[in-house]
Amino acid sequence: MIFKKYQAAQYLMIIISLLIWSQMSLYILHEFGGYSPTWGILQYCLSALAESTILHLVIFIGLNLMILYSFVLIIIKLYQQIKLERQWNTQIQFQCDYSLTKRLCEKYEFTEGRIIVVHHDSFLAVTSGFLRPKIVVSSKLVRDFTEQEVTAVILHEYAHTKRYDPLRLLIIHLIKGSLPFVPIFKKFSYYIEVWMEIEADQYAINQMKSPYDLASVLYKCTQSKQKRVVGVGFADKAINYRIQKLLHPKSDIIIPVLEIKPLAMSSILFVLLNVVIISSCS
Repeated sequence: MIFKKYQAAQYLMIIISLLIWSQMSLYILHEFGGYSPTWGILQYCLSALAESTILHLVIFIGLNLMILYSFVLIIIKLYQQIKLERQWNTQIQFQCDYSLTKRLCEKYEFTEGRIIVVHHDSFLAVTSGFLRPKIVVSSKLVRDFTEQEVTAVILHEYAHTKRYDPLRLLIIHLIKGSLPFVPIFKKFSYYIEVWMEIEADQYAINQMKSPYDLASVLYKCTQSKQKRVVGVGFADKAINYRIQKLLHPKSDIIIPVLEIKPLAMSSILFVLLNVVIISSCS
């Protein structure tokens, strides 16, 4: 398995967020549990900062608000996603076209029965479900697209199910949403989502041996935007990058991610966070 750049960005995002959350957790343990970590030389270098009464008070209030804000956001966003997922599943069951669902599941056996067709008057194609992702397509898409175009959509969404992309998106969205003071996460998130779509496109193209049908259905989907609340939508992200890759499959797609301003701000904030936590625990 080749280690892709966007996978490196995803793991880096997770590692950085875990480091930040671990520092926050140590601070909470220190303030409310009496835990006193040994920081070595750095503890003595920062002791002067802790001795300033006013500065220490400002640091104490600001840090507590930031930590509270981050953990509350995690809980809220996780609750919202779970709630939306349940509402989405209920809506799918209510609008399910059982006849078309059975037909497509039998035709595309490789999906292991994970296709659901819903009654909907728009071009809807989405992969949803965190632990057992499923492919949801609209009856209009099945009716109006050619057989080859429907196959391209199914293969694209099947690539998302194989990689558990809805779960991966949930994780990066929780990280980005709960740590808004680290602006580089916004760039990482977009970069990861774009490459998820491009890789799903490449999977469909490799299986069909041609980009024509995928390009055709992608164009049709862009003409009818459908708002998505959960899962990974077919035409949600990076249409221009995806079309560029379809037109020039051998060319390198350059997606800006390590821009100086958000990288510098994130680095400074990360260092300040560690300094503040260490000085507060000293």
